Parts: sequence; structure tokens; C-alpha cells
Amino acid sequence: MLNIKIISISGVGFLAGIISGLLGAGGGIIVVPSLMMLGLERKKSHVASICIMLPICIVSSIMYLKSGAVSISQAMPYIPAGIAGAFAGSFLLSYIDQNILKKIFACLSIWAGFRLILR
Repeated sequence: MLNIKIISISGVGFLAGIISGLLGAGGGIIVVPSLMMLGLERKKSHVASICIMLPICIVSSIMYLKSGAVSISQAMPYIPAGIAGAFAGSFLLSYIDQNILKKIFACLSIWAGFRLILR
């Protein structure tokens, strides 16, 4: 018999993959709260989300590149600043209180939702 936690984890991964493939790396919005519901603390959920989303984003990127939906030259201008931001965010995470992190995550989620609704 399959363990309910294994089924839950697989479901979260599948849903994150679908959302990421459809909307761009937005699967992390699903992964973080799901990991917390499965018992992982907030900061570890954010870190694990990045590790989970990396292979999902790589697969989605390859599929979109192969289909011609995007080119490397379109993405290239954003990559250096994105890498710098990833270093900064990873460094800052160890200094940010979990309650502040929760508020930042909530605000960004609400902001993303409003942008989607208004467009």
C-alpha cells in the first residue's frame, strides 16, 4: 500500500510541473505552502522549492526552446541579473525572520495574483 505522504509529495510535484510549464516558474507558489503543510519549516520550504523547481524549469525550458517558442537570445539579457539576485536572496534568507519572510511571500503572491487578474 502506498503511503499517503508519498502520494501527496508526488501530487505536489506533478501540480508544480504543470503550473510551471503553463505559467513559467510559478510552481513554487504551490510548492512552498505544500511543503509547509507536509511539515517542513518555512525557510527550508523556500530552499527546497528552489531545488525542486530547478529540474522542472530546465525541462520546461528545453521543451520551449525545442518548439521555437523562445530563443536563448531573448532570455540572455535577464540571466546575469537573475543570477546576481539568486546569490543575494540566498545570502539574505539566513538573516530574515520567518514572520517577515511569510509576509514577503504573501505580498508577492497577492501582487502576482492581481497582475494576472488585471491583465
